[in-house]
Amino acid sequence: MDALALPPFLNRYFWDTDPTRLDSRRHRRYIIERLLDIGDLDALRWLFRTYGEAEIKAVVRQSRALSRPAAFFWAHFFDLNPQELPCIQKFYLQPR
Repeated sequence: MDALALPPFLNRYFWDTDPTRLDSRRHRRYIIERLLDIGDLDALRWLFRTYGEAEIKAVVRQSRALSRPAAFFWAHFFDLNPQELPCIQKFYLQPR
């Protein structure tokens, strides 16, 4: 996959960074996590077209950044055991 700039309609999901500096290849995990967590249907369509189901599923399996509701949703969507996802493990949820 060649590095691509994000489409402008996704800029609103990256308020904490300059979305024009995001590289869809180099920052793919960050982009996938953010859009899985708070993206709308158009954002998710772009996400699946851009990265494919296998890569997105791999991010869900490894992510520590997804919110609990998003993690449970995507676990169900991909038929994963939620208790095996790092972002749902208790030691990630407790204050340090």
